[in-house]
Amino acid sequence: MNTSGGANVNVPNFEPDSSASPYISHAVYSATFDLHYQTARLTYAERIRVAPGESDE
Repeated sequence: MNTSGGANVNVPNFEPDSSASPYISHAVYSATFDLHYQTARLTYAERIRVAPGESDE
């Protein structure tokens, strides 16, 4: 383990204990929505995807 240059290593992160970190958790990384809007003169539908880091274009 190289700790030179001010590097820090959290040794418990590398222990083979299943209850120790690193760990996993459930998360939402993206979401897709179907949008429908309708009036007497207009019908509009769009699929919208939201995800971090994606452009708005």
